Amino acid sequence: DIETKFGIPRCGSGSAAGEACAKPSDEVKALWAHELRGFRHPTKRKNNYLDDTSDLAFWVTSSMDMAVKEQIVSTESQYQRIDIWDILDVDYTPSYKDGLKHNLTIDDPRWMTNEVASPERLLFLDGTLQSMSDSEQEYHEALVHPAMFAHPNPKRVAIVGGGEGATLREVLKHDTVESATMIELDEKMVEIAKQY
Repeated sequence: DIETKFGIPRCGSGSAAGEACAKPSDEVKALWAHELRGFRHPTKRKNNYLDDTSDLAFWVTSSMDMAVKEQIVSTESQYQRIDIWDILDVDYTPSYKDGLKHNLTIDDPRWMTNEVASPERLLFLDGTLQSMSDSEQEYHEALVHPAMFAHPNPKRVAIVGGGEGATLREVLKHDTVESATMIELDEKMVEIAKQY
């Protein structure tokens, strides 16, 4: 990966100090960015998922203020390109869950750094941002519940699309639902969402 090929060793035998690393992930830290360069016809730039106007380029590849950029999935299905990235902004601080996970106390200085903060997972389809792990619940709640509450007694629900499964999750929170059918063309997207 980019970090190990081009990053500067912070500890270990390749570092200036030569001191041992606490964990292998401490060995190399690198900030990197990628942008399409050169002379390309505007149409060809627009058709590239890394074009500087795509969400993927804006949120991940072009940004230099990420402490973590880890590509989890990059594949193409019959219908679309699917990319999943974990990112951690240099300014992120630990969440409440991170504090519990790492037993942070009130005066722990790690609350003020990204040292134990969990990265945010982003899902892109054809370079367009579809979902962010930190806010997808609010989005899907707002998408589903107004319609469900507007119906006096929703029993059968059809979901067109919804490859992530989050819309289905919210629909199934309603006790009146007897059956829910999710119609999704892209089976590969559903499998990837289940796995990641």
